[in-house]
Amino acid sequence: MRNTDYTNLGQKDRDNTKDQIARLSLAGLQRSTYAGVFEAVPSQRQTCWTCDLILDGYNRRLNITINRKADPTPAGDAVWRYRGRLTGLHPLFQRRAFDLTAQPGTGSALRLIGRLDLRVAVLCVSVLPCVGADGERRILCLLEVQRTSLGH
Repeated sequence: MRNTDYTNLGQKDRDNTKDQIARLSLAGLQRSTYAGVFEAVPSQRQTCWTCDLILDGYNRRLNITINRKADPTPAGDAVWRYRGRLTGLHPLFQRRAFDLTAQPGTGSALRLIGRLDLRVAVLCVSVLPCVGADGERRILCLLEVQRTSLGH
């Protein structure tokens, strides 16, 4: 009898099941790109924005929330840290958190990018400031769906 590693027994079946659940959760994302506008959420503890993305399939909408938090440095000043949270991808998960990083070389306007790797697809979230037709500042949310070979 062969020596079998019992810790990996059934791992392939579990991974296949997780991938199938992820594919079902992403059924509402039929297009490759979705966009929305962030709105500020009043909060006493930290700066927060939220955006609802209307979908065209199984899951009717996704919500992306971004929090900004100041992390102190040894020099005494603060570095801003941005964290995102995605909700609405059922039955895969209730909430999924991700980090957002500043895009280098974008000048004074802060542009952020975050990624969620779901194995069957990668969701890329871009946060883009702009000025609306009325002259008001807006913060746009761009969600790109990049399906992998596991997602087909």
